[in-house]
Amino acid sequence: GPTFAYTLPPCYTSLLTHPQTSCPFGLTPLKSLDSITLTSETCEELFTPSSPHITSSLSGVQIITNGSGSHHELRKLNQRLELIISCTKKCGGLYLYSNQRGNDGGRLYYDG
Repeated sequence: GPTFAYTLPPCYTSLLTHPQTSCPFGLTPLKSLDSITLTSETCEELFTPSSPHITSSLSGVQIITNGSGSHHELRKLNQRLELIISCTKKCGGLYLYSNQRGNDGGRLYYDG
C-alpha cells in the first residue's frame, strides 16, 4: 500500500541504538525479523464484500488483526464469527479479532 517516510522526533531518535531518522507510515504490512508478516483491518472492513484481508492474504500476509469497536446486537456475534471463520478458510493464516468491551455511559454496550 501507499506509504510515506515519517520523520521521527529527536526525543525518539535519541533513544535508538542504531541511527534512524524516519520510519515508513501508511497502509502496508509489517514484516518481522523472522519474516512473519501482519496487517490490520477495521471492524467495518470485515463486513464488506471486498475486505482488505483478501488482497493482503494474496500478497503473502500471514496474520490479519482486527481491533474492533462493534456494539452489541442480538446474534451479531454469530455473524462476526462466521465472517472470521470464512476469512480463515478462504485465506489461511491467522485472524486475530478483539472487540471493545464495556459501555459508553449507558447508550451502547460493547460485548467484547
